[in-house]
Order: sequence, then structure tokens, then C-alpha cells
Amino acid sequence: SSAGTSVTAGENLTGNTRSGSASFTQKNSGKLVSVSLSQEKVTINTITFKPWDTYTGYDVTTEYPLASDINITLKGTHRYNNGGPDIDEDFTETFSLRKGDTESAYYYDQMDLWLTVYEIVSISPERDGSYRYVVKIEEYSN
Repeated sequence: SSAGTSVTAGENLTGNTRSGSASFTQKNSGKLVSVSLSQEKVTINTITFKPWDTYTGYDVTTEYPLASDINITLKGTHRYNNGGPDIDEDFTETFSLRKGDTESAYYYDQMDLWLTVYEIVSISPERDGSYRYVVKIEEYSN
């Protein structure tokens, strides 16, 4: 409290939803301003891209079955050869996983000599129900 305004705060940290509030009351006029905050509990569902030993694709696994279809837009580089010198080419592509999936495979082209995914541009939806989706790309091991 200061200069004629009192502040009252409360919190609830139990259950799946955390909440808090703050009320500001001006003593001489009785005017009241309230602010409420709410944070739902979410479970992180990690989607992992693990590179194949052949360097041409990835095993894709999810920590929990997907609650809905997911689209992951990613950037990468692939190397291919169509009779001449090897060609390295950057790409941007959307990879889809289906509701209920826990594993899949990702490759850009079956004829690739080499493939690497280096950036996740977007995940859609980022959240579904109590799940928030996070993508992890593992590096090739030597």
C-alpha cells in the first residue's frame, strides 16, 4: 500500500491450472482495478529426428502419441547426383505426422547421397490440448 492505494494479491498453485490475481483499490474513491493471470499445465511432447547411419534420412519418434495431425516445416540440404558431379541443394519442405503416430521416417528424395536437416521453421499446431510440441534434431555421430 502506498499513496492511498492498497494492493491485494492471491495465488493458487495446485491442480493443473496455476492462477494468480492482484487487486488495486484506491482508498479515497473506492475505485478497484483487478488483474487475473492463469497458466495451464502442459506436457512437452518431444518429436525427435534421429539420423540414419547412411546419412540419407531420419527416424522420427514422438514421446507420446500425437493428439492431432502435425505439420513441421523444416530447412535442410541434400546431395544428389544425376550423372555428373554431385549437386548440393538447400530445400524447405513440410513434413506431416498423423494423429496417433509415435514413429515415422523422413527423407527428402530416395536418390539422395546425403541429407541434413538444420532448421525447424514452424510446427503447426504448436500446441494441442495439454501437449506442447517441441522438435529436437540429433546430429550425425561419427
